[in-house]
Amino acid sequence: MEQGETGSPEFNQGPQRVEADQALMTAHSLLLNVLDLQMDHFKIEALEKPLEQCFQDFQDIWKRDGHNRQTGR
Repeated sequence: MEQGETGSPEFNQGPQRVEADQALMTAHSLLLNVLDLQMDHFKIEALEKPLEQCFQDFQDIWKRDGHNRQTGR
């Protein structure tokens, strides 16, 4: 969203790749953290190793793509 000529909010019509990447990275992180919380709360020990691998994959994927986890860039 951005402020239009009349001062009212308008959708930015152009591509928003950085914002899309940030949203995807945040959703990916949120999903992993929810699974981690569920594992702890329900004591699902069988999920520990696979989830560790998922967290490592998250780091590798977003680092490899040149994204900084804090800024999304």
